[in-house]
Amino acid sequence: TPIKKTKGKTRWSTDDEVLTKIQRAHPIVPFIREYRGLGKLKGTYVVGLTSAVDVDGRIHTTFRQAGARSGRVSSADPNIQNTPARSELGGRVREAFVAAPGFAFVGADYSQIELRVAAALSQDQSMIEVFINGGDIHLDTCRIMYPEWDILDPEDQERRRIVAKTFNFGLWYGLTDEGLVRYGAEAEPPVVITLMGARDIRELVLSRHPQAVQWIKETKKFAMEHGYTETLLHRRRYFP
Repeated sequence: TPIKKTKGKTRWSTDDEVLTKIQRAHPIVPFIREYRGLGKLKGTYVVGLTSAVDVDGRIHTTFRQAGARSGRVSSADPNIQNTPARSELGGRVREAFVAAPGFAFVGADYSQIELRVAAALSQDQSMIEVFINGGDIHLDTCRIMYPEWDILDPEDQERRRIVAKTFNFGLWYGLTDEGLVRYGAEAEPPVVITLMGARDIRELVLSRHPQAVQWIKETKKFAMEHGYTETLLHRRRYFP
């Protein structure tokens, strides 16, 4: 059954969001999704990265401090920040990156930075308490999402923790219940979450952070009235 039309409303959409929802409607649907995924890997990464090799035989990207509206550092020509990692074939693409002799790759990241900023902005006491006490906010969500958490084996716990982590961040970035269901289905191996289950999880998690929920509502209202939002240091992002 068609779900939505394309942007120009001239034909029924067959984008990945639609195909995910109907992937059990016909045996060919999973093959179409796999074919598209392989096509993206080949075009964007295999062919794209090969053509970006410089005269010294290496790939050099450009990092931009003001390239993303969100304020994050972005990568361009080529973009190496979105190299795939979740699939087996995507991991093989990453294996193609080798440091020069005498050098090593270094990975560095903030620990739950978005949630820490959200806790500071909203002054949500339950979130602040977790961070001050050195707790794991994702583990709290795991125990809500999976009542059987304590009896799961470590490998299954790690897999489900990734889904809970995505859900936690998704709450701040507009992840829908359908999005959570889809993400769980795409995990390797899949984590089955029903639409009703996703809704229950959302309500349980949000009920633990009332001040954060109120801050989200007030921020959306402010953006609607003023056309922008502000950071703590008053950098504005406009929403025409």
